[in-house]
Amino acid sequence: MFQTEKGVLERIADSLERIASNLDIISGRMSEDQLREKPFFLPEIQEIKNTILPKAENVYKEKKTVKIHTDYDGVEFIRDFFADHGIIVQDYDNTNGSEYDQIAKHIGDQYEHIGKLYNELRCSISNNCERRTLDLLLTGNQNLTSMVNLGKMLDDYDFFEEYEYYKAPVKQMNFKHRNIGEKINFINGGWLEAYIYIKLKEIFTSVKDCLGTDFNYTILKNVKLKLSGGKCAEMDLFCEVNQNIYWFEAKSHNLDNGEMQKHFTKYDDYSKLLHLNDDRAFVIYTNSQNSYINRSLNNFPHLRILNHKEFPGIIRDLVRKELQLK
Repeated sequence: MFQTEKGVLERIADSLERIASNLDIISGRMSEDQLREKPFFLPEIQEIKNTILPKAENVYKEKKTVKIHTDYDGVEFIRDFFADHGIIVQDYDNTNGSEYDQIAKHIGDQYEHIGKLYNELRCSISNNCERRTLDLLLTGNQNLTSMVNLGKMLDDYDFFEEYEYYKAPVKQMNFKHRNIGEKINFINGGWLEAYIYIKLKEIFTSVKDCLGTDFNYTILKNVKLKLSGGKCAEMDLFCEVNQNIYWFEAKSHNLDNGEMQKHFTKYDDYSKLLHLNDDRAFVIYTNSQNSYINRSLNNFPHLRILNHKEFPGIIRDLVRKELQLK
C-alpha cells in the first residue's frame, strides 16, 4: 500500500473512532430536528466531508483507472516488441477470421459431442483420405445432432469427395475426405487456431462492454520469426491489447510424451527469451485426458497450459485485471 494512501485511511479510522465515542452525546443532547439542521456539527465529521473523503476518493480512482492508448499501430508495436529482443518478424496473417470460422466454432463448442466423428476424420486423413463409415445407431441424441451438423457443414464447404448420411433406423454416415492440403491442415489443427482467434475477439468485445470505453487490440496469426542466431520460428497467435502482450499456441491432438516434452520445452524457452510469464504465454489444448499434460501443468514456469473450454474465462479475467476493472 502506498504511504499516502495508508495515511489517508488511518486518518479516516481515527476520525470514525472519535465519532463513535460521541454517538451517545449526540443522541442525548440533540433532537432529531436539531440533527437534521446541523448534521455536521462535529469537527471530525466536517473534516471527513471536506478533506479526507475527497482524498480517499482520488486514491480509489487512481487505482481503478488505466491509461487507454489510442494513437499507435498495433502491428508496429508487436514488431518493436520482438525487435527489442533481437527478433525479426518476417511474415504474419492479420486477416479478419477465415471462411471456415463457423466450422471451427462448432468443433470447439461441441468438442465433447463430436469426438467420434472427429477421430474418424483424422483416421481418414492419416490413411490417404480413405473412405470411412461411421455407425451412429447407438449414439445419444446430443452427440448425434452435433455430429450430423458437423458432417453437413463440412460437406457444404466441400471438405468431402463423397458424403452420405442415412437417418433412422440406419443412422450411418459415409464420407471420403478430400486430399487437399488447406482442408487437411484445418482438420488436423487449424480449426483450434481459428477457434482461439474467434474467442479472443469475443473476450475483447466483452471487456470493452464492461469498461464502457474503447481500446485497441491487434491479433496476428501464424507469425514467422527470425531469431537473433538465425534460427526461424513460428507462433500460432500473438496479440497486443492496449499495449499488453499475449501469446497463444494451439495443440489440438494427442502427441506422445516425447513430442509433448519437446514442444512444451521449446515454448517455455521462447517465453523466457521474450521475458513473458504464465500470464502472457499460453498453450491451449483439447484433450483433457492426456496424461502427460496433466502431469506437466506445473513443470513449465513461463507457460500456462489451459484446456480450450476453460481458457476464455481465464483470459477475460486477465485482460480485465490488466485494465484494472473490478
